[in-house]
Amino acid sequence: MAILENVVTAVEGAEVLDRPAQAIRPVLDRLMRPPVENALSGSWLGHPVHPLLVTAPIGAWLSAGVLDVSHGDPVAARRLVGFGVGCAILSAATGWSDWRRTTGPASRVGLVHAVCNGTAVALYTGSWRARAAGNHRLGRGLAFAGAVFLGAGGFLGGHLAYALGVNVSRAAEAAEPAWR
Repeated sequence: MAILENVVTAVEGAEVLDRPAQAIRPVLDRLMRPPVENALSGSWLGHPVHPLLVTAPIGAWLSAGVLDVSHGDPVAARRLVGFGVGCAILSAATGWSDWRRTTGPASRVGLVHAVCNGTAVALYTGSWRARAAGNHRLGRGLAFAGAVFLGAGGFLGGHLAYALGVNVSRAAEAAEPAWR
């Protein structure tokens, strides 16, 4: 789709994002020293952990969305949203760990990816709180808005991996997995 290509091209060239990236990296570098860096990067597993972990919040939130549109159990939907929020915290940590080694267009796309996903987490957190307070209609609305940002963040994450090759190695070049 041409519109998505235009958006990604604009983000890749948005040098205005370089300054915030330069401000964030030293903070992450202080927080993510070994062994934290090794745990978050997935070096112990032989490949990045972030793609594996993001499936938990995405799956939980999409499942809650199915319950919302099918008028399913609101308690189960609230629990799924809360579970997704909890899982998103660790997913975000692994993503920031991967991002801090990027530069140029990949860094810019990664930063917007993080902002989209962070917005999704904030909206889903609001959804969980609204549902816990008994306001299921607001909770469903916030979750729907969160899903929009989650989709945008997911698209950018896919672009990072598949188009820009961030944290992707050819099989022959990949490190030997730790369990062999």
